[in-house]
Amino acid sequence: MSDRPYPPALAAYTAATEPPDDVRQRVLARIADEVGAAGSITAGLGTPADPTDAARARVLREVARSRQALETPWRASLIGGARPHPVWRAPAFAAAGLAAVAIAVVWTINDRTIVVEPATPIALAEPPAVLDAVDVTATDEAVFSPAPGVTLTSAGQGTVTGTTTSPIVAWRRGRLDVEVEPNRGIGLVVQTDEGDVRVVGTGFTVERDLLGTNVVVHHGRVIVACRGAAELTLGTDERATCLPSTPAGLLGRARTLAQRGAPVADILEAADAGLAVGGSRNAIGGELLYLRMTTQQRAGLDDTARATAAEYVASGQTPRRDEALRLAGLER
Repeated sequence: MSDRPYPPALAAYTAATEPPDDVRQRVLARIADEVGAAGSITAGLGTPADPTDAARARVLREVARSRQALETPWRASLIGGARPHPVWRAPAFAAAGLAAVAIAVVWTINDRTIVVEPATPIALAEPPAVLDAVDVTATDEAVFSPAPGVTLTSAGQGTVTGTTTSPIVAWRRGRLDVEVEPNRGIGLVVQTDEGDVRVVGTGFTVERDLLGTNVVVHHGRVIVACRGAAELTLGTDERATCLPSTPAGLLGRARTLAQRGAPVADILEAADAGLAVGGSRNAIGGELLYLRMTTQQRAGLDDTARATAAEYVASGQTPRRDEALRLAGLER
């Protein structure tokens, strides 16, 4: 056992953490009450042995390691005066619209106070402001900026909500040109019934009609998430179309394709997709069956047209029942 005295810092720590005699006595009495073996337990509570040189060396190594870890990212300075407990200081600063917070840790060891404070304040951005909901209705092109760094050119209908850093455009109909300044931390989303378009710093156009939602990227990159499909990343001059995903939307697409003289396969694909989603035993399903039936008939697909007509009759729909009965050869 060494007779070398404690280093001043460890001696001060030992003195500061030594429990008073009355506390020691209360603890021993509690142990005696609860365990019922105070004699055997307290016999082992002698005076703590003086630490060995090896123990001192381990403690000093830990102190040195902790000090080195502090001095790397922080600036430490010694000031006079003693403090009984650690103190956290958090002075606040305000500049350029930012809230800056610098936290200083004050610790007293051996009658000297170590102040550890950050070399520079930590800047915390103000929370984004909530946007007032704006309803967009424009037959001609209208240009407006719902948030700093965002420019919208619209010729259609939609609603803008969200925050200044996360605007949300719920687009219902027409054309929408979007410009978002890069490196502004703006995450804008354009939502339609067919899918979502997410962007950070780019220019693109969203156009929605009865055929679906069309996205064209002018510069930068966007992420397109069509309903029921995997996300797709588009770059400059790339485009994508999100097809309708509801029975009503698919009926509108099939009818528009038919009016525009699209290939029969495209019309039937849209009609079949609507029937797969919503079934045939409802008003929209009946119209999808009728559209499929008449398309097949005009294309000379007589057998499949008669089969579709029989399916229409079996569905229980009535608006086109007489025509379906004639086509299916079931007229009485």
